[in-house]
Amino acid sequence: MANIPPAALDELKQRIRRYIRAVVPGYLELLNIYSMRIYGKDVLDLFFNSPSSVYDILTQHYGDSFTVDFAISRLFLRPISLEVNNVLLEEQLLELIKKRRDSEVIKIIADSFTCSQP
Repeated sequence: MANIPPAALDELKQRIRRYIRAVVPGYLELLNIYSMRIYGKDVLDLFFNSPSSVYDILTQHYGDSFTVDFAISRLFLRPISLEVNNVLLEEQLLELIKKRRDSEVIKIIADSFTCSQP
């Protein structure tokens, strides 16, 4: 599995964290409660290890796939696609997450992130 350099991953997590807090204040904290209770990990750490597990948390919370797809796309995948300047990435990653192909999701993010850096 490809990896984003640790410093770059921390920066990306910070950007996602700020993005979610700006769009939906308090939401990240709620997701962290679920994530810590179920997986013992911060939700962003969980996302970069197993995005489908975050999808599962959202499914348990919302119960319908339309809302889950919207939440994961707009709150987790949108800041990544904006960071690498590729809006088409959201849909591609969402489909892979729904198919539980976590290693492919992480590899695509890592490759996209590496390609977008100067």
